[in-house]
Amino acid sequence: MKLVFVFFISILLAGLISVLLYQLGKDSFPQLMKYVPSIASALSIGVIYLKMIFISQQYEPITDIILMMILSVVCGVSLVGALLTEYVSRKM
Repeated sequence: MKLVFVFFISILLAGLISVLLYQLGKDSFPQLMKYVPSIASALSIGVIYLKMIFISQQYEPITDIILMMILSVVCGVSLVGALLTEYVSRKM
C-alpha cells in the first residue's frame, strides 16, 4: 500500500514540477520545453532519495530504490528523446 502511495506522490510532484516549468518557460525559453520531463524526473528522484534517507523505515528503502531505478530509466529515455529531437531539428 505504501508503494502505491509513494508512487502517486512522486507522479504528482513530477506533474506539478512539469506544469510549473512549462508555465515559466513557454514564452521566454522555448528550447527548455524539450527537457521538462527529464528535469521533472530528476527532481522526483531527488525527492524520493531524501524521503528514503529521512522518512523511510524497515523495508521501505527497498521500494524507494526500485522507484528511483524506474524514474532513472524515465529520465534517461526523456533525455535521449530531447537530444534526438534537438539533433534532428538542427540538421534540417
